[in-house]
Amino acid sequence: ALDEECAFDSAQVRAFTADAALNGGDMTISFWVRPIDEASFVGKQFLPHVAFYSSLFPPEHNLVIGAFESNTDGEIRLHSQCRDQTATRIFESVHMNPAAAEGWTSITYVRKRIADVWANKVVIDLGTEELKTKQALCLFDPKVLFRAIEVNYPMYMTPIRMYPEALSVEQLQRTFYKLVDEMAMHSGPEVPFRKMIPVEQVNYPMRTALVAPPVIFQVREDEGPCVFEYSNSWVETQKNTVFNSVCGSDTHSCIQPRTPMSCSHHVPHDNATFFGLKQLKFGSEVGFADVLYSITDNQRLFRGDYLRYTSDFVDMHTDTVEVDLSLFSPESGVLALLSITAHMRRAEGFAVTYELDFFNILEGPKLEEYVYYEIVTILLSAVILVPAVWKLICRFGVRGGNPKVAAQNGRLHHGVAGGDDHDSMADEKEDSAALLLDLFMIVIPICVAWRMDVAFHSRRETQHIIETFSKIQWEDNRAEIASKKEAFYAGVKQLRTDVDAAAMQMRVVFVTLVVCMLQMLRQTKLHPRLALITGTIAFAAGHLLHAGLVAGAG
Repeated sequence: ALDEECAFDSAQVRAFTADAALNGGDMTISFWVRPIDEASFVGKQFLPHVAFYSSLFPPEHNLVIGAFESNTDGEIRLHSQCRDQTATRIFESVHMNPAAAEGWTSITYVRKRIADVWANKVVIDLGTEELKTKQALCLFDPKVLFRAIEVNYPMYMTPIRMYPEALSVEQLQRTFYKLVDEMAMHSGPEVPFRKMIPVEQVNYPMRTALVAPPVIFQVREDEGPCVFEYSNSWVETQKNTVFNSVCGSDTHSCIQPRTPMSCSHHVPHDNATFFGLKQLKFGSEVGFADVLYSITDNQRLFRGDYLRYTSDFVDMHTDTVEVDLSLFSPESGVLALLSITAHMRRAEGFAVTYELDFFNILEGPKLEEYVYYEIVTILLSAVILVPAVWKLICRFGVRGGNPKVAAQNGRLHHGVAGGDDHDSMADEKEDSAALLLDLFMIVIPICVAWRMDVAFHSRRETQHIIETFSKIQWEDNRAEIASKKEAFYAGVKQLRTDVDAAAMQMRVVFVTLVVCMLQMLRQTKLHPRLALITGTIAFAAGHLLHAGLVAGAG
């Protein structure tokens, strides 16, 4: 917005100045700067210097950003036309944190009136300095805050964002996070524009969608002393070396650098925190979770009242890292949970595994077809179950009065009449095994009823889980990350409960199929020659079972 005479286009500034005056003088001015080359530096430090002039002749400015002798890292000076006559200087200054030597730096000035006190706040990349004063900021020109901008050192500078209100820290954080990715420098192929690599995008029809942002969950081992005494002394030496190389002699204002290396042990601590996060229990594991996009798309995050580097989320003490993705396919009616787990500390090396659990909806024609086949299954099982119950009644003498006669009648019914005692005992065992197989068929209608109940409620369960995910206010910066994660994993826990119930049903169905297969083999005794095989298997069943147990135990 500069014309040929370098005069600033003040139309928007006039509107901003008028709105700020109506709002009691509250204002927020924000922009980003970045060094161009060596000419941007004073020595080895990047010191952005920007003066906002309300008048060039004579030079008058209410706001100046730059480095002064009082603060070599930089400060914002506020000049006022109606300063306090008892003041010893013509300005008020707010110290700044140093600007980054590489990449973009966000600079924000906030002025807010609280009763008779003015709070002047400077925020550099979310690092805050504040000064409170009773000196009013009287503009040299009440109609416009500035008409021209003077930049003393070469640098890149973004358009200036002006708000006629004092933004809160939460609003500044939200604005910073929205812009920090756009301002990041992206590396790529350095080729001339006319030789740019063509990129073609192929769009496929989306059949599956995420119902919640992916969440990353890690299980950690605690940092502790090493097993070997020499290792402890060596680690301590490395820490001191790194600390001295980073901090030098200025140990008072230096931030403790990250530990270069340390040992791990498996002793968990209650209420432990990591990366500003509290422990979260998920299934049988206890670890720390965060939103995957927050970790991957940002260089820094506020966690636990501190600004942290996202690259520190995974370190040498991380045991496993799990990414959980909740997916829904409306076309197939399938709600799935995809878990990708990276094992970081396995003895055989790094390994990645995945697990896919899903729960499907049965509704409409498919549900009707499913119910039809299940009813047929119940009827077929009843054909076997009713005679078995009748046989049980006869076996224990409820009808006929004499248990021995009932047992003899049972043997005659199966084509066995008389024989020696050894054959009678074998027949007795065979009858008992056959009766148990018949009675086990009662599991079929129980399993069918269980599966039908799940099928009837599948729509409601799926709807409840998806609504649990959709009610989480992921974009609300005021909501705690812990509450979002707890709600997410509550839905994941419900999904896994439904999946485990379906898996248990499948195991029961498998056992039932094995029983049906045994029933089929038992019926082959009607043929005399096949009866030799089945009779031999039945006679040796106990020995075969014992051999299987011994082999399994070995």
